[in-house]
Amino acid sequence: MRVATQEAEMSLKYHLPYLRNNLVMIFSRQEESTVSTAEGRDELRLIALEDLRELMTQEEGKPLIEDLMFNNFVVQR
Repeated sequence: MRVATQEAEMSLKYHLPYLRNNLVMIFSRQEESTVSTAEGRDELRLIALEDLRELMTQEEGKPLIEDLMFNNFVVQR
């Protein structure tokens, strides 16, 4: 997750367990066919980004998260 300020980073760290939980829930609902293509993974990234930004807006009054990137993506069958 990319943020613009040190304050946003501190806030993100505070809410990290909640954010991780939301990511796990989003990822667990996906079909293998969705995440097996680059386009599907990018769409999933955008869905997750929007969800996390909404969560941070509810918690902090502003979205704080500028972007979401995956360093590694593993699909378990």
